[in-house]
Amino acid sequence: AVRPGELVDVEEVASGWATRERLAAVPEEPAPWDRDAADLLARETGLGRATAALLLAGLPGLDSWTRDFLGPGVRDLLGITTAEAAAAREELRELSLPQRRDLLDAAVPDDLRDPTALARGLAAAWIERFGRRVPVPEDALAAVTTLQPDIPATRLLGLLVAPAETPELTADGTHTIATTSYGHLYLRAGTPFGEVATDLAAAIAWAYAFLPGGHPLHARIPQALELARQRLDHDALLLELGAQHLGTRADVVKLFGDRPYADNPELVDDGLTVVSVEEWASLFFRPARLGQDTRSAALRSLGSGIVRAVDLLCSPGYAAIAERLAVLPDGSWDADPRAGTPDLVAEAGKVLGVDEDPATLYLQLLTLLEPTDRNVRAWNGWTPARHRKAGAVLLERGLVVEAKRERAGRKLFLPGSWTKAKAPNLPLESSKAELYDLSASRFLPDRPLPELFALAWEGTR
Repeated sequence: AVRPGELVDVEEVASGWATRERLAAVPEEPAPWDRDAADLLARETGLGRATAALLLAGLPGLDSWTRDFLGPGVRDLLGITTAEAAAAREELRELSLPQRRDLLDAAVPDDLRDPTALARGLAAAWIERFGRRVPVPEDALAAVTTLQPDIPATRLLGLLVAPAETPELTADGTHTIATTSYGHLYLRAGTPFGEVATDLAAAIAWAYAFLPGGHPLHARIPQALELARQRLDHDALLLELGAQHLGTRADVVKLFGDRPYADNPELVDDGLTVVSVEEWASLFFRPARLGQDTRSAALRSLGSGIVRAVDLLCSPGYAAIAERLAVLPDGSWDADPRAGTPDLVAEAGKVLGVDEDPATLYLQLLTLLEPTDRNVRAWNGWTPARHRKAGAVLLERGLVVEAKRERAGRKLFLPGSWTKAKAPNLPLESSKAELYDLSASRFLPDRPLPELFALAWEGTR
C-alpha cells in the first residue's frame, strides 16, 4: 500500500520558454513600452486596442476586482481609459490560467526588449489557439459596457458587426436537459445562442438609441435580428431560465401541468416549459412555441429576463427598429424628433405656441430616457446658447420646471412626480413608465423613437 506523502511517479514537464539560461539572461530594467506594437497586435488578431495592450503588457491585474485595477500611471503608459481597461479585462478573463500561461510562453521572443517581435509572437499564438476576432469599433467597446452584459463586450459587438460569422447566430442545435453529479439540472450540447440572447436584445436597442446614423454597428443589425429570429424559430432549441421559487408541487402543476418530460419523468413539460417539480424549480423553455396562449402567459408571469428578450427580438417594434436603421441618414439621431417626425414637431409648436427649437426640446423632455444637456446638444447639433434659449421659452410658458436633481444631467424637467433609478440608468419623470419597461436592468426603447414621440405627445392631448 502507498503511504501518505510517498512519491510514486515522476513526470518531466516541458519548461517552455523559461529555461534556466533564459531566465538568467532576463534584463533587470523594464522593457520599453511601444504603442505601435500594441496597435500591431490589435490589427493582426482583431482584438480591441485595449485588450491587445493588456495582453502585450503581460495580463497585469487580470484577476483584480478593483475597477481601476491598473492605476493611472500604467493606464497612461498603455494609452487606455479606465472603462477600456475594464472591458479588456472582462474579455481576457475568459482565458483559463493554463491558457494564459501557454499563450504567453509560446509568444516570448529571444530578445525580451523587442516589443514588435513579442507582438508578432502573441498574434501568431493567439490566432493558432483562438482564431482571429472580428474587429469591432473602438468607440463602442467601452460604451457598451453600460449594458452590463454577461458576455465580453467584444463578443457582443461581434454579433452586430459580423452576425453571419458568429456560431451563436448561424448554428441550430438540439438541447437536452442533463443532471450533474450534485443533482443540478443544466442544458447539454446544442447551440450557444442562449448565452447571448439577452445581451443581444439589449445591444440592438442600445446601438439604435445611443449611436448616430451611419455608425458601423448599424449596418448589420437587420441581419443580426433576422438570424436571431431564425435561431428562435428552431423547435429543438431550449433556453434556461434558472431556478425560481414556485412553491409546492401543487403550485408547479397548477402552472405547468403534470405531463412528464420525455427524457426525464421527474420533470413536467407543458410543451413550452420544462420544469423540475420542487420548491426551487429549474425551468427551461422552447422559444419557438412562445406565443399568446395560456401556457405562455404562465411563463411570462415569472418575469424572466430571457423570456422578455425573446419577446423583444420577435416583436414588431424591433423589426421596425431594424427598418429605421436602414434609412437613418449618416450622423443623424432619431432622438432628434426633427429627423423622424418633423410633422409632429410642427404640430407641437402650433399647439404650444412656440417655435421649432422649443417644440423639439419639449418633445425630447416628454419622451426620452436620458435627455441630459450633453445628449440634447449632441442629438440636435445645438450650441449651449441655443439650448438655453429654447429652454427659456419653455420655462416662460410654464411647460417645464427648473431644478437641481441628483444624477439628472439637466436642469429642466416636466412637472410631476420623479422616479429614481439605479446606475447605469438615470432618474426620470414617472410619466415615462408608460413608454418603457422600467423593470429591466437597462432602460431602452422597444420600438423606434418616432413612434415613442407620437405616443408621448398623444398622452398629453
